[in-house]
Amino acid sequence: MASFDPLGQRLLPPQKFMKKLLMLLLLIMAFVSMSFGEEGYEVFYNGQRVDLPLKTVSGEAEVYGDFEKFARTVQAQFILDSEESEAVLYRNNTFVKYFPGKPLVAVNGKTFSLREPPPHIPGETWVPLRFIAPYFGIDLVLDTDNRTLRMTDQKRMTYRTYENYFYQTTVIPEYNISFDIPYFWGPLSEDAYLYGRDTAFEEILMEVKMLRNLADISLDEFTRDLKRSLFYRFQEADLKLEAEEKMTLSGFSGRMLRYRLNASQEETTLIYYITKVNDLIYEMVFQFPYDDGNYQLGTVDSILRSFQVETFAINPQDEHYVEFANYNNLSLNFTREIYSNLQVDSFLPVAGTCDPDVSRIYVTVEKGTERFSQVIPVVEGAFEGAIPLPFGLGYHSLTLSGAKDTPPTQHVDFNHPSEVLLKVSLINLSDDFIRYSLAESNIPSDNVHIITMGKLITRNTLTDYQRAYTLYAYFLENITLEKDSEIRTAYEVYLNSKGHPTAVLEYFVSLLRSLEIPARLFKGDFEGTSHAWATVYLNGNWRVIDVLKGIETGDYYQYFLLSPEKYEDSYDNITSLTQ
Repeated sequence: MASFDPLGQRLLPPQKFMKKLLMLLLLIMAFVSMSFGEEGYEVFYNGQRVDLPLKTVSGEAEVYGDFEKFARTVQAQFILDSEESEAVLYRNNTFVKYFPGKPLVAVNGKTFSLREPPPHIPGETWVPLRFIAPYFGIDLVLDTDNRTLRMTDQKRMTYRTYENYFYQTTVIPEYNISFDIPYFWGPLSEDAYLYGRDTAFEEILMEVKMLRNLADISLDEFTRDLKRSLFYRFQEADLKLEAEEKMTLSGFSGRMLRYRLNASQEETTLIYYITKVNDLIYEMVFQFPYDDGNYQLGTVDSILRSFQVETFAINPQDEHYVEFANYNNLSLNFTREIYSNLQVDSFLPVAGTCDPDVSRIYVTVEKGTERFSQVIPVVEGAFEGAIPLPFGLGYHSLTLSGAKDTPPTQHVDFNHPSEVLLKVSLINLSDDFIRYSLAESNIPSDNVHIITMGKLITRNTLTDYQRAYTLYAYFLENITLEKDSEIRTAYEVYLNSKGHPTAVLEYFVSLLRSLEIPARLFKGDFEGTSHAWATVYLNGNWRVIDVLKGIETGDYYQYFLLSPEKYEDSYDNITSLTQ
């Protein structure tokens, strides 16, 4: 007996329905076999034949490679979630996320549409090679006549400067590492990764090795065994361990050993650097005459600090975008797309949602050696704020960190990889000195009372120069210095019109910054006494406003807009009291 569905449409008898379903499945399988071929292509990577299964679309418009085998072939990190709804690849500062069965790919946070979705077969994941390979710096050549696919890493030549010397980046693809060496160095052997310079004027050698750590011994155990083997190797000579140091390079802990070797009346410096990365151990060995120590030690230090394991390294000086595990664990989602090298004008507006158990997102912005931090509050799983790019024009590296709430007494390292959510490069198009217009812990320029007071004091002014002078004159007439005062914060000075000199100066800078006038705080020593002053950016130049001297002397002009060079020449041990 036939049955009916709720909408009144007649259903097929069970037997006929199963036949129809079987025919439909056969048609789908036939379609897949016609659309995606597996015609036995040979695949080569950097000239070596590799095992990489392929599928091609009719006409070879796109070629797909097995996800995991492609990642292992090109030494990329890879993650495939348990439900196979997202697949992630990371290599050389490039973060690729795509969605099996959907025609979408996100490269460094920016979403692109594919002409068609990759083949989606349960238990199998396929990556669109033509689309993704160029982002990883890989040239792809598909030869349909000879049925070969050749993938070749593009040669990279990058120059950097250390201590006013030029260095070039050297990449060892087989070891998946890179490092910078002096530009006049070169390879010294075809049989080993040996670099350096061997001339009548200079002799320095560097050898790089990679060892499989099949026994999974610790870094300390390997270092101990290395020291023992060196002792036996040079037991006929005079070998002395001069220094042993722990170092962290490319995010991995390492050990540095420096020896002085006296053999055959010649003194040599030997330096060993060892680091452990998963089941691999990397060893870099340096050798040079002992008398050249000071110069060559600087060279070795520059090389070691440039060392990177390419799969895992994030170079903040270059374009980058990386979502860490916590990004998904805490369900971070932005209402506005953020991607690498996004161009912004001084501030990046951010808004989105995350796990409701998170109460704060920690922000770190870096450019070179400069660093700025702030906190964006999260309320019931939603956040909104503006992140400043405070270091002028060009690249800034942004790090977002967070974790589910922990007891206030528990220390949380929000720079630790387990807490990091996202790292991304941004480009600031503004050269404004907004860094020195922002609030800090000791400079509450965002306090509503201080903002109101600044506007009230300068209500009859038109220019930043007039505003700065009006504030200076106001302090001379209305603020009292008390060197032994218990009033130690800018806000307390606002409330009491008096306070400790440092708090008074912080209040002065807070008012300047509340009016968007860039200002900084410095202190220095003069003849055994300490003194502090402010510098203000006016009319394209930094100038000193010594408001404390002005209050002490009552002089309205002598300590307003002075040359910073005068203070640099007069004071010792000058340090900044602001970020």
